[in-house]
Amino acid sequence: MTKKHFVDMATEFGQLYRDADFEFGRGRDSYDTSKAKLEVLEQSMLAFCGVAKRANRSFDKMHFLEFVQEIRRGERDLEGRKVK
Repeated sequence: MTKKHFVDMATEFGQLYRDADFEFGRGRDSYDTSKAKLEVLEQSMLAFCGVAKRANRSFDKMHFLEFVQEIRRGERDLEGRKVK
């Protein structure tokens, strides 16, 4: 896995989390719908981590998950760079 692929996938998952948070925060999704979306998203992300680990033994799952959360919280931009 290349660094670009790592950043692209983390950005994609982070954006999906951010969108789900936005929909719930604006009242467009109920609690149950939001919870279901987040559960599916989490399972998808963990499945990706499994595939990435099999493809590249040096894949760091915890670093990936933290990267996703930084994008979700807006601490990184869509290119993966830290926001000042």
